[in-house]
Amino acid sequence: MMKCSNCGAEFEPRAANQQFCNPNCRKEWNNRRASRGTVLYDMMMAMRYERDGELSESDLRKLMATVAADWHQQDLADGRERSWGSVVEWLRLNPWVGQFRRSFRC
Repeated sequence: MMKCSNCGAEFEPRAANQQFCNPNCRKEWNNRRASRGTVLYDMMMAMRYERDGELSESDLRKLMATVAADWHQQDLADGRERSWGSVVEWLRLNPWVGQFRRSFRC
């Protein structure tokens, strides 16, 4: 038995890498990650390229941390323990990042 990454329900996976109990849970998970990623992408790009923006880099970092904490609390309230994937797994699946990997301990 496995626990669905979206709703937390236990299910019998049909494949070794199955994370969700049904297609709707997979869609909800991916839609939530996409919408949250859009927000973080905009903040990150503003922090990196709008040096004369209204918010300082420090303010934007704090804002990103606050938004992420709020999302985590939402997830916990909705019965989801974790709404993000493994960064180490992402690095493994994206070999184009290899040139930067030497800087990380993974």
